Amino acid sequence: MRCSSIRSGVGARPWGADEELAEADRLFAALDNGGWLEPVAVDDAPLDPGENAYADMGSHGWRYCAIDVPYEHRTLMFGGPFLFAATGIASLVASRRRRREAERLAAPQWRPLGWLRIVVTSRRLLVWHHERWWSVWYSAVTTVRWTADPSAVEIHFASDPPYRLSGEGAASIGVLLSRLASPT
Repeated sequence: MRCSSIRSGVGARPWGADEELAEADRLFAALDNGGWLEPVAVDDAPLDPGENAYADMGSHGWRYCAIDVPYEHRTLMFGGPFLFAATGIASLVASRRRRREAERLAAPQWRPLGWLRIVVTSRRLLVWHHERWWSVWYSAVTTVRWTADPSAVEIHFASDPPYRLSGEGAASIGVLLSRLASPT
């Protein structure tokens, strides 16, 4: 993990959960008291001209969204009138059960993205996911919200589903994002 040092004497380093939260608190206090970020070198991130990288961290990611879940609608009917009706009703009940399970699985919920490499820049978050860089532009962020778990942060947008970051680096990313994405 590489993170910018703060000009108030606070620097970032690898840490455990309690130390990481304490470091995020110190980062917040330093920025709140007039500290500023120093750029770090990130060789393989696609930075635009004039864009600075301030941190290169990792975190577990989720996205709150619905998905399409197909289900198979089968009708099996055979035999005489009684057996024909019984197998038809059984097929209908089984199809309804499969449809309800598919609807439950398809409903909007937190979907895991896995481990993400996140580069915090002066303009966006660069996220390495599925062997590609994705941009989360600060101008699209409406809210940065901490969850009940202090090492997790949610990033909300006006027209896109939110992201959730948790674990190592998430609290510091939240502090940096709340500072960099806020309108000045």
